[in-house]
Amino acid sequence: RLVYTEKVGGSSPSQPTRIKSKPRRGLIFILLDSGLEPRVRIERTLASEIPAPHNPPNPKKPKKGSFLAKNSTKSKDMIQNVSYLLISPFHIPRYLIKSTLMEEKEEKMLKVVVFDGGYGGELFADKLKEELPVVEVIRVIDWRNAEKLLLSPKDARRIAEESLRPYINNVDLIVFSNHLLSLTSLDYFKRKYRKQKFIGLDLRMPDSFVKHNILILTTKAVSRTRKYQNFIFHLKRKHKTLILDSWPDKIDDGELSETEINETLKNYLFKVKFEPKEIILACAQFSDIKNEIKNVLGKSIKIYDSFDITIRAIYKELKIRGRTGYKTSQK
Repeated sequence: RLVYTEKVGGSSPSQPTRIKSKPRRGLIFILLDSGLEPRVRIERTLASEIPAPHNPPNPKKPKKGSFLAKNSTKSKDMIQNVSYLLISPFHIPRYLIKSTLMEEKEEKMLKVVVFDGGYGGELFADKLKEELPVVEVIRVIDWRNAEKLLLSPKDARRIAEESLRPYINNVDLIVFSNHLLSLTSLDYFKRKYRKQKFIGLDLRMPDSFVKHNILILTTKAVSRTRKYQNFIFHLKRKHKTLILDSWPDKIDDGELSETEINETLKNYLFKVKFEPKEIILACAQFSDIKNEIKNVLGKSIKIYDSFDITIRAIYKELKIRGRTGYKTSQK
Protein backbone atom coordinates (compact mmCIF):
# COMPACT_ATOMS: atom_id res chain seq x y z
CA ARG A 1 0.00 0.00 0.00
CA LEU A 2 1.76 3.17 -1.22
CA VAL A 3 1.28 6.25 0.94
CA TYR A 4 3.79 8.83 -0.27
CA THR A 5 5.94 9.08 -3.42
CA GLU A 6 8.84 11.33 -4.29
CA LYS A 7 10.86 11.56 -7.51
CA VAL A 8 14.61 11.59 -7.01
CA GLY A 9 17.32 12.07 -9.69
CA GLY A 10 16.67 12.18 -13.39
CA SER A 11 18.72 15.35 -13.92
CA SER A 12 20.96 13.66 -16.51
CA PRO A 13 20.61 10.69 -18.88
CA SER A 14 23.09 8.72 -16.79
CA GLN A 15 20.90 9.03 -13.68
CA PRO A 16 17.53 7.23 -14.07
CA THR A 17 14.40 8.53 -12.39
CA ARG A 18 13.82 6.90 -9.01
CA ILE A 19 10.52 6.95 -7.16
CA LYS A 20 10.93 6.51 -3.41
CA SER A 21 7.73 5.25 -1.75
CA LYS A 22 6.60 4.36 1.75
CA PRO A 23 4.51 1.18 1.79
CA ARG A 24 2.88 -0.52 4.70
CA ARG A 25 5.56 -3.21 5.09
CA GLY A 26 9.15 -2.51 4.04
CA LEU A 27 10.61 -0.12 1.48
CA ILE A 28 10.12 -0.43 -2.29
CA PHE A 29 12.47 1.19 -4.82
CA ILE A 30 11.29 1.35 -8.41
CA LEU A 31 13.96 2.13 -10.99
CA LEU A 32 12.63 3.57 -14.24
CA ASP A 33 14.91 3.38 -17.28
CA SER A 34 13.95 4.61 -20.71
CA GLY A 35 12.57 1.75 -22.81
CA LEU A 36 12.90 -0.81 -19.99
CA GLU A 37 10.29 -2.36 -17.76
CA PRO A 38 10.31 -1.47 -14.06
CA ARG A 39 12.54 -3.53 -11.79
CA VAL A 40 11.36 -4.06 -8.25
CA ARG A 41 13.56 -4.61 -5.21
CA ILE A 42 12.15 -5.09 -1.71
CA GLU A 43 14.14 -4.26 1.40
CA ARG A 44 13.09 -4.71 5.02
CA THR A 45 13.39 -1.47 6.99
CA LEU A 46 11.63 0.44 9.71
CA ALA A 47 8.83 2.73 8.66
CA SER A 48 10.16 5.40 10.99
CA GLU A 49 13.37 5.62 8.96
CA ILE A 50 11.51 6.65 5.80
CA PRO A 51 11.20 10.47 5.68
CA ALA A 52 7.95 11.97 4.42
CA PRO A 53 8.33 14.19 1.31
CA HIS A 54 7.99 17.96 1.70
CA ASN A 55 6.49 18.70 -1.70
CA PRO A 56 4.86 15.61 -3.21
CA PRO A 57 4.20 15.86 -6.96
CA ASN A 58 0.73 16.37 -8.35
CA PRO A 59 -0.91 13.08 -9.33
CA LYS A 60 -1.41 12.41 -13.00
CA LYS A 61 -4.58 10.94 -14.45
CA PRO A 62 -4.29 7.21 -15.00
CA LYS A 63 -4.38 5.81 -18.49
CA LYS A 64 -7.68 4.60 -19.84
CA GLY A 65 -8.32 0.92 -19.10
CA SER A 66 -5.67 0.66 -16.37
CA PHE A 67 -6.18 -0.73 -12.86
CA LEU A 68 -6.19 2.74 -11.29
CA ALA A 69 -8.76 4.00 -13.79
CA LYS A 70 -11.11 1.12 -13.06
CA ASN A 71 -10.74 1.55 -9.30
CA SER A 72 -10.43 5.33 -9.11
CA THR A 73 -12.49 5.68 -5.94
CA LYS A 74 -10.57 3.01 -4.08
CA SER A 75 -7.20 4.19 -5.34
CA LYS A 76 -7.72 7.67 -3.86
CA ASP A 77 -7.99 6.14 -0.41
CA MET A 78 -5.21 3.63 -0.91
CA ILE A 79 -2.66 5.73 -2.80
CA GLN A 80 -2.04 9.41 -2.14
CA ASN A 81 0.04 11.62 -4.45
CA VAL A 82 1.34 8.83 -6.63
CA SER A 83 2.17 9.06 -10.34
CA TYR A 84 0.68 6.51 -12.70
CA LEU A 85 2.68 3.32 -12.60
CA LEU A 86 1.63 -0.13 -13.78
CA ILE A 87 3.71 -2.93 -12.25
CA SER A 88 3.29 -6.58 -13.15
CA PRO A 89 3.33 -8.91 -10.11
CA PHE A 90 5.69 -11.26 -11.98
CA HIS A 91 8.50 -8.71 -11.54
CA ILE A 92 8.63 -9.63 -7.83
CA PRO A 93 10.43 -12.94 -7.13
CA ARG A 94 8.05 -15.65 -5.95
CA TYR A 95 10.36 -16.85 -3.17
CA LEU A 96 10.28 -13.33 -1.70
CA ILE A 97 6.48 -13.26 -1.66
CA LYS A 98 6.34 -16.75 -0.11
CA SER A 99 8.79 -15.86 2.65
CA THR A 100 6.73 -12.80 3.54
CA LEU A 101 3.56 -14.87 3.79
CA MET A 102 5.34 -17.44 5.95
CA GLU A 103 6.48 -14.73 8.37
CA GLU A 104 2.94 -13.37 8.71
CA LYS A 105 1.54 -16.86 9.45
CA GLU A 106 4.26 -17.68 11.96
CA GLU A 107 3.45 -14.55 13.95
CA LYS A 108 0.01 -15.97 14.79
CA MET A 109 0.05 -19.22 16.77
CA LEU A 110 -2.83 -21.65 16.42
CA LYS A 111 -5.05 -21.70 19.52
CA VAL A 112 -6.42 -25.03 20.75
CA VAL A 113 -8.83 -25.27 23.70
CA VAL A 114 -8.82 -28.47 25.78
CA PHE A 115 -12.03 -28.91 27.78
CA ASP A 116 -12.70 -31.40 30.56
CA GLY A 117 -13.95 -31.59 34.09
CA GLY A 118 -11.02 -33.32 35.74
CA TYR A 119 -7.41 -34.40 35.69
CA GLY A 120 -7.83 -36.14 32.34
CA GLY A 121 -7.95 -32.77 30.61
CA GLU A 122 -4.70 -31.73 32.26
CA LEU A 123 -3.03 -34.96 31.13
CA PHE A 124 -4.15 -34.51 27.54
CA ALA A 125 -3.13 -30.82 27.49
CA ASP A 126 0.35 -31.78 28.71
CA LYS A 127 0.59 -34.49 26.04
CA LEU A 128 -0.55 -32.09 23.31
CA LYS A 129 1.92 -29.41 24.38
CA GLU A 130 4.73 -31.96 24.37
CA GLU A 131 3.85 -33.31 20.92
CA LEU A 132 3.08 -29.94 19.30
CA PRO A 133 4.87 -27.10 21.12
CA VAL A 134 4.09 -24.50 18.42
CA VAL A 135 0.37 -24.60 19.32
CA GLU A 136 -1.01 -22.42 22.10
CA VAL A 137 -2.95 -24.76 24.42
CA ILE A 138 -5.76 -23.16 26.43
CA ARG A 139 -6.97 -25.31 29.34
CA VAL A 140 -10.64 -25.04 30.29
CA ILE A 141 -11.09 -27.43 33.23
CA ASP A 142 -14.44 -27.26 35.05
CA TRP A 143 -13.50 -28.88 38.35
CA ARG A 144 -16.76 -27.89 40.05
CA ASN A 145 -18.85 -29.99 37.65
CA ALA A 146 -16.44 -32.89 37.28
CA GLU A 147 -18.94 -35.46 38.57
CA LYS A 148 -21.79 -34.29 36.29
CA LEU A 149 -19.54 -34.43 33.25
CA LEU A 150 -19.00 -38.16 33.88
CA LEU A 151 -22.55 -39.23 34.75
CA SER A 152 -25.12 -37.46 32.57
CA PRO A 153 -24.80 -36.75 28.82
CA LYS A 154 -27.35 -33.91 28.98
CA ASP A 155 -25.60 -32.22 31.89
CA ALA A 156 -22.24 -32.69 30.21
CA ARG A 157 -23.50 -30.99 27.04
CA ARG A 158 -25.03 -28.08 28.95
CA ILE A 159 -21.94 -27.52 31.09
CA ALA A 160 -19.61 -27.70 28.11
CA GLU A 161 -21.67 -25.19 26.14
CA GLU A 162 -21.68 -22.71 29.01
CA SER A 163 -17.97 -23.06 29.68
CA LEU A 164 -16.93 -22.83 26.02
CA ARG A 165 -19.18 -19.95 24.97
CA PRO A 166 -16.34 -17.33 25.19
CA TYR A 167 -14.08 -19.50 23.00
CA ILE A 168 -16.48 -20.69 20.29
CA ASN A 169 -15.64 -19.07 16.92
CA ASN A 170 -12.64 -17.36 18.57
CA VAL A 171 -10.11 -20.23 18.53
CA ASP A 172 -8.83 -22.61 15.86
CA LEU A 173 -9.91 -25.86 17.53
CA ILE A 174 -11.80 -27.13 20.60
CA VAL A 175 -10.96 -30.59 21.96
CA PHE A 176 -13.23 -32.54 24.30
CA SER A 177 -10.96 -34.53 26.63
CA ASN A 178 -13.98 -36.45 27.93
CA HIS A 179 -15.24 -39.71 26.45
CA LEU A 180 -18.87 -39.25 27.47
CA LEU A 181 -19.03 -35.77 25.98
CA SER A 182 -17.19 -36.88 22.83
CA LEU A 183 -19.40 -39.91 22.19
CA THR A 184 -22.74 -38.20 22.86
CA SER A 185 -22.40 -34.47 22.05
CA LEU A 186 -19.62 -33.99 19.50
CA ASP A 187 -22.00 -34.18 16.54
CA TYR A 188 -24.36 -31.75 18.27
CA PHE A 189 -21.65 -29.10 18.63
CA LYS A 190 -20.49 -29.58 15.03
CA ARG A 191 -24.02 -29.05 13.71
CA LYS A 192 -24.81 -26.04 15.88
CA TYR A 193 -21.49 -24.21 15.50
CA ARG A 194 -20.47 -24.94 11.92
CA LYS A 195 -17.74 -22.30 11.80
CA GLN A 196 -15.92 -23.79 14.80
CA LYS A 197 -13.81 -26.97 14.61
CA PHE A 198 -14.38 -29.64 17.28
CA ILE A 199 -12.57 -32.91 18.07
CA GLY A 200 -13.26 -35.44 20.79
CA LEU A 201 -11.62 -38.50 22.34
CA ASP A 202 -12.45 -41.57 20.29
CA LEU A 203 -12.28 -45.17 21.45
CA ARG A 204 -8.98 -46.76 20.45
CA MET A 205 -9.19 -49.93 18.39
CA PRO A 206 -6.31 -52.40 18.98
CA ASP A 207 -3.77 -52.43 16.17
CA SER A 208 -2.48 -55.98 16.60
CA PHE A 209 -3.44 -58.72 14.16
CA VAL A 210 -3.51 -61.41 16.81
CA LYS A 211 -6.88 -61.48 18.57
CA HIS A 212 -5.93 -61.28 22.23
CA ASN A 213 -8.29 -61.06 25.17
CA ILE A 214 -9.13 -57.45 25.92
CA LEU A 215 -10.19 -55.77 29.16
CA ILE A 216 -11.96 -52.39 28.83
CA LEU A 217 -11.86 -49.98 31.76
CA THR A 218 -14.61 -47.36 31.60
CA THR A 219 -17.54 -45.76 33.42
CA LYS A 220 -21.18 -46.77 33.42
CA ALA A 221 -22.37 -43.74 31.45
CA VAL A 222 -19.88 -44.39 28.64
CA SER A 223 -20.77 -48.10 28.42
CA ARG A 224 -24.44 -47.21 27.81
CA THR A 225 -23.81 -44.97 24.81
CA ARG A 226 -24.69 -46.11 21.30
CA LYS A 227 -21.19 -45.47 19.95
CA TYR A 228 -19.68 -47.66 22.65
CA GLN A 229 -22.01 -50.52 21.71
CA ASN A 230 -21.05 -50.02 18.08
CA PHE A 231 -17.38 -50.13 19.08
CA ILE A 232 -17.90 -53.44 20.89
CA PHE A 233 -19.68 -54.87 17.83
CA HIS A 234 -16.73 -54.08 15.55
CA LEU A 235 -14.16 -55.25 18.11
CA LYS A 236 -14.94 -58.94 17.44
CA ARG A 237 -12.65 -60.23 20.16
CA LYS A 238 -13.09 -61.79 23.53
CA HIS A 239 -13.49 -58.90 25.90
CA LYS A 240 -14.74 -57.87 29.31
CA THR A 241 -15.92 -54.44 30.45
CA LEU A 242 -15.03 -53.34 33.98
CA ILE A 243 -17.11 -50.41 35.29
CA LEU A 244 -15.10 -48.13 37.60
CA ASP A 245 -17.24 -45.09 38.43
CA SER A 246 -15.37 -44.23 41.63
CA TRP A 247 -11.87 -44.17 40.15
CA PRO A 248 -12.03 -40.87 38.18
CA ASP A 249 -12.87 -38.84 41.30
CA LYS A 250 -10.17 -40.59 43.30
CA ILE A 251 -7.62 -39.90 40.59
CA ASP A 252 -8.63 -36.22 40.56
CA ASP A 253 -8.12 -36.05 44.33
CA GLY A 254 -4.96 -38.19 44.31
CA GLU A 255 -6.55 -40.80 46.59
CA LEU A 256 -6.38 -43.87 44.34
CA SER A 257 -3.66 -46.14 45.72
CA GLU A 258 -1.83 -48.94 43.98
CA THR A 259 -3.18 -51.36 46.58
CA GLU A 260 -6.77 -50.59 45.60
CA ILE A 261 -5.89 -50.97 41.91
CA ASN A 262 -4.28 -54.33 42.61
CA GLU A 263 -7.20 -55.68 44.65
CA THR A 264 -9.91 -54.42 42.26
CA LEU A 265 -8.35 -55.81 39.08
CA LYS A 266 -7.24 -59.16 40.49
CA ASN A 267 -10.52 -59.84 42.26
CA TYR A 268 -12.52 -59.06 39.12
CA LEU A 269 -10.33 -61.16 36.81
CA PHE A 270 -10.39 -64.08 39.25
CA LYS A 271 -14.17 -63.84 39.50
CA VAL A 272 -14.82 -63.89 35.73
CA LYS A 273 -11.84 -66.20 35.02
CA PHE A 274 -10.39 -63.96 32.37
CA GLU A 275 -6.75 -63.29 31.47
CA PRO A 276 -6.38 -60.14 29.32
CA LYS A 277 -3.39 -59.46 27.10
CA GLU A 278 -4.48 -55.95 26.15
CA ILE A 279 -6.32 -53.15 27.95
CA ILE A 280 -8.38 -50.30 26.48
CA LEU A 281 -8.82 -47.19 28.61
CA ALA A 282 -12.18 -45.50 27.92
CA CYS A 283 -11.70 -42.72 30.46
CA ALA A 284 -9.18 -39.90 30.23
CA GLN A 285 -8.26 -40.06 33.93
CA PHE A 286 -7.19 -43.69 33.61
CA SER A 287 -4.18 -42.65 31.53
CA ASP A 288 -2.59 -41.49 34.77
CA ILE A 289 -2.40 -45.03 36.19
CA LYS A 290 -0.81 -46.89 33.27
CA ASN A 291 2.30 -47.77 35.25
CA GLU A 292 0.25 -49.04 38.21
CA ILE A 293 -1.81 -51.26 35.91
CA LYS A 294 1.35 -52.74 34.40
CA ASN A 295 2.74 -53.40 37.87
CA VAL A 296 -0.39 -55.41 38.65
CA LEU A 297 -0.95 -57.28 35.37
CA GLY A 298 2.62 -57.48 34.10
CA LYS A 299 4.96 -55.35 32.04
CA SER A 300 4.13 -57.23 28.83
CA ILE A 301 0.50 -56.16 28.79
CA LYS A 302 -0.35 -53.56 26.12
CA ILE A 303 -2.46 -50.55 27.08
CA TYR A 304 -4.36 -48.40 24.59
CA ASP A 305 -5.67 -44.94 25.36
CA SER A 306 -7.24 -42.29 23.13
CA PHE A 307 -4.54 -39.63 23.33
CA ASP A 308 -2.37 -40.66 20.37
CA ILE A 309 -5.18 -41.01 17.83
CA THR A 310 -6.72 -37.73 19.00
CA ILE A 311 -3.44 -35.87 18.53
CA ARG A 312 -3.14 -37.31 15.01
CA ALA A 313 -6.68 -36.08 14.33
CA ILE A 314 -5.60 -32.61 15.51
CA TYR A 315 -2.71 -32.65 13.01
CA LYS A 316 -5.16 -33.49 10.24
CA GLU A 317 -7.83 -30.99 11.29
CA LEU A 318 -5.40 -28.08 11.56
CA LYS A 319 -3.47 -29.22 8.46
CA ILE A 320 -0.12 -29.22 10.19
CA ARG A 321 2.64 -31.80 10.26
CA GLY A 322 5.21 -32.84 12.84
CA ARG A 323 6.45 -30.71 15.70
CA THR A 324 7.27 -27.76 13.44
CA GLY A 325 3.66 -26.81 12.87
CA TYR A 326 4.05 -26.07 9.15
CA LYS A 327 0.96 -26.37 7.00
CA THR A 328 0.75 -29.62 5.05
CA SER A 329 0.12 -27.65 1.87
CA GLN A 330 3.47 -25.84 2.26
CA LYS A 331 6.65 -27.68 1.30
